[in-house]
Amino acid sequence: MANGDTLLQWRAQEAITVQKNSAELIDRNGYKALAFDADVTEYAIFDGVIDARKAGGNYRVEIVWAAAEAATGNVIWQVEFARGTSNASGFDLDENNFATAIALSAAAAPGAVGRIAYTNSGDITNANADAVAANEFVRLRIARLGGNASDTMLGDAQVLAVILRDAT
Repeated sequence: MANGDTLLQWRAQEAITVQKNSAELIDRNGYKALAFDADVTEYAIFDGVIDARKAGGNYRVEIVWAAAEAATGNVIWQVEFARGTSNASGFDLDENNFATAIALSAAAAPGAVGRIAYTNSGDITNANADAVAANEFVRLRIARLGGNASDTMLGDAQVLAVILRDAT
């Protein structure tokens, strides 16, 4: 795999939103989106299996989103990985086994309501990505840190898609 290659990609409707403080799946002009509130931290979880061609190295998360009502301000996103290894490793489907949360730099609002922004996490080391490897099950949890003082965009941030890329 090469730097920038897509490992996994998810649309909003593929999110797992059954936990407390889940983002709400909405319809916006025929597009499915996950609405993350401005005043509280909300989550969405995505899962899949890492491409067999991934040969170690770093990862990059890209969040594709739009603003519901504000054209200015910043959103603070956070990502967390959980590696689904064999039962000997302690991975438990009944627990949230996420590695340390990674807060992304402030993401500027798209500039106009309805426009799309692509927020990139920058390189995430394999260790910070819970050492997930090729052919392994992975869970990725994203959050909008709505209560964070640096999250200044009013209204919902609406996620359309999440992309996991190779960053080697």
